[in-house]
Amino acid sequence: MGSTGRVGDPLGGVNSGGGRNASSRDASRAQSAQGAHDVERPPKRRRAAAIAVGLCIAVLVGAVAVSIGFLLRGGPSSGSAAVAPTSVPGEEAAVDAEGPNLEPGAPSQPTVQVQIPATSDIAESTTNAPITSAPTTSNPTEEPIANAPSSDAPTTSNPATSAPISSTPTIAPATPNPTAFPTGRPTLEPSVKPTDPPVIVASSTIVDAFTVLEQVGHDPTSFTQGLSYGDDGTIFETTGLHGHSKVRRINPTTFEVELSIDIDAQYFGEGCAFFTDADGNGRLIHITWREQTGFIYDAATLQRLRTFQYTTTPNRGNQGWGITYDTSKQEFIVSDGTSRLFFWDRDTLVEKRSVTVARFDGTEQARLNELELIDGLVCCNIWYSDHIICVDSETGKSVREYDMSELWPADERGHSENVLNGIALGQNHVLLTGKRWDRAFKVVFPDWTTLFDSAG
Repeated sequence: MGSTGRVGDPLGGVNSGGGRNASSRDASRAQSAQGAHDVERPPKRRRAAAIAVGLCIAVLVGAVAVSIGFLLRGGPSSGSAAVAPTSVPGEEAAVDAEGPNLEPGAPSQPTVQVQIPATSDIAESTTNAPITSAPTTSNPTEEPIANAPSSDAPTTSNPATSAPISSTPTIAPATPNPTAFPTGRPTLEPSVKPTDPPVIVASSTIVDAFTVLEQVGHDPTSFTQGLSYGDDGTIFETTGLHGHSKVRRINPTTFEVELSIDIDAQYFGEGCAFFTDADGNGRLIHITWREQTGFIYDAATLQRLRTFQYTTTPNRGNQGWGITYDTSKQEFIVSDGTSRLFFWDRDTLVEKRSVTVARFDGTEQARLNELELIDGLVCCNIWYSDHIICVDSETGKSVREYDMSELWPADERGHSENVLNGIALGQNHVLLTGKRWDRAFKVVFPDWTTLFDSAG
């Protein structure tokens, strides 16, 4: 019966079977509960995973926040790795404009610090142009040229308005630049003589007014170096060039040579000056160009009485150019082709002092040549110039300046060396001549009212 019920009724296990059916029902309920429990497990796992992910994200966010805060507080401490800064656009261009650039193919240099002085003298450098160091050169302005036809040959001069030296950045470390271009003016070798006369300092206060009282003859072969009046009016002249140097007495009326002696060919004759010695005797002092040797003659006979040695500017070869005599101070005044005048004691020939000669504008005047003391001022010829400047013997400052270029125009004289050189103060005139001039002039200066107050 029971089997009939199990087979014939599909639900027989539920609807029949007494206690067994109850057990089946309990099992069925247990299964249903277990199934329900199994259905609820997946959402719980997802929540646990979500919580774990959230915790990880929180940890990462915290780490990032800590890192950002750490960087904002100043970066790593000593010993930590530095964070490379980000380049600012345009920064490299600024360095190229102000800093050094290497020649093509040159090895790179380490980063350098360049400090540009705040001065208008610094020129803006061109991109990709190498910064070079310009060597300084000494530029002598006062030394005449050796072995020249004249004792008064000039050198390349340094103009008073030389360009200022610009301040340049100091760069370290520096790589020597083999293509650096030197600057500065070329210097002349001692055996070279320039063909063009140097530029002479000009002044708006230079006087060009003078009056010619008389033109007289002069030996055109005389390379005149010194000119001086004696106490009786006799004219003394000394000439230059090796093998042609002479000492002469000239008649003041006829201007004929009365007496002439040759000096040894080893000497290049220079300036002369008449003076009276301690015993009242008329004497003539005579100096030479580079031999550092001078002579004293009897003024009447031109007999040599004494030979002496002297110094002027040692680093210029102790040359002698012009000489004159100050009766009131019993001292000789000597030029050596520089801007300095030297004062020698009459009796000992020892240098007492020296001064530097300056023009009206304060510029030093080099190439001082033949000299004459006039009215208390030392009047100077200037080699390669037709200017005469008269300076205070105590200060060296120019008091009077004269442009004598119209006395005998240069284009009528021939060689450029044939310049004005020879000043002598007479009783009522100043006698002027020049190198290889065939004429001499007696002149006065209208603006100089006390011109002859000191004339003998």
